[in-house]
Amino acid sequence: MKDGWSGIYKTTRVLTVIMLVLIPIQILVFMLTDHPQDVNTWFSLFNRNPFLGLLHMDLLYLVNNIILGFIYLSIFLSLYESDRTLATAMLLLGMIGLVSYIPSNKAVEMFFLSREYAAADEAMQGILSSSAVTLLLGWKGTAYVTYYLLDAIALFLIAAAMFRSSTYSRAIASWALASAVFMTIPANFGTVGLVFSLLSLIPWYGFCVLFVRQLSRDTSGSPSQILE
Repeated sequence: MKDGWSGIYKTTRVLTVIMLVLIPIQILVFMLTDHPQDVNTWFSLFNRNPFLGLLHMDLLYLVNNIILGFIYLSIFLSLYESDRTLATAMLLLGMIGLVSYIPSNKAVEMFFLSREYAAADEAMQGILSSSAVTLLLGWKGTAYVTYYLLDAIALFLIAAAMFRSSTYSRAIASWALASAVFMTIPANFGTVGLVFSLLSLIPWYGFCVLFVRQLSRDTSGSPSQILE
């Protein structure tokens, strides 16, 4: 990494702070409001409160994953000189995972489908309901599972590279490792997957806090000074 990357680190720091704010909001939404269980309740929610419907369809999670791209890039730049193999593999798998996730999110499609459903006659509503079932299956389908598992592997690689690097502390590497362990079971794999996904947020939050602290240090110094 070179001094010229300080702008990337500063941007990542701000975006990671935003992520730290968004994660509790997403958790509160799921804790305080009912999550739709079928097509009809999804349509009802979107027509009653479109914004809440978008939140339940992981709109904030989509934003967080875009931010995650900056985090991966910054980690790659900070580790490239000390461990090029792990850093490159992490960035490649992590980015493939993120690219897989974006089309899997069906929040906007469901929003427009719900509006059409509300204005349609009974026959058309049946067709739109079938379309919504397909959307919901795709939402947590192959692309989502691919994203989840590739990002779990990326976190394992991050942890391994950080343990071997003098740039990062063992504490931040440990948080990354713990989060990776809990991400080995995708969130859509029943109750166990849901529990693991929630548990993974605890070490991930700790990782992000420490990561922001390191990025907040002197980004105008040499590469070794930036993330000591």
